Amino acid sequence: MGSLRPRHISCAHCNRKVKVAPSGRIPTFCSNNCRQRAFVSNVRGTPVSPNNRQRLMMWELLQDAGLAPRDQPPPKPRGKR
Repeated sequence: MGSLRPRHISCAHCNRKVKVAPSGRIPTFCSNNCRQRAFVSNVRGTPVSPNNRQRLMMWELLQDAGLAPRDQPPPKPRGKR
């Protein structure tokens, strides 16, 4: 009967391959550094580019002025032409 434990997993932060020990807890991160970086990125939230930040601010202004519906999310940005 085969083992149900994987031999390798991917780090939850950097996607690096991590070897799994034959017994004990299955690791989530490849190192303490990746564990800390994942925690900090979760605390700070998802980074938003300056272009997206400006787009979201303009959408809020349009909603405040009553020119855009409040129940709809902002439209997705179009690709570069």
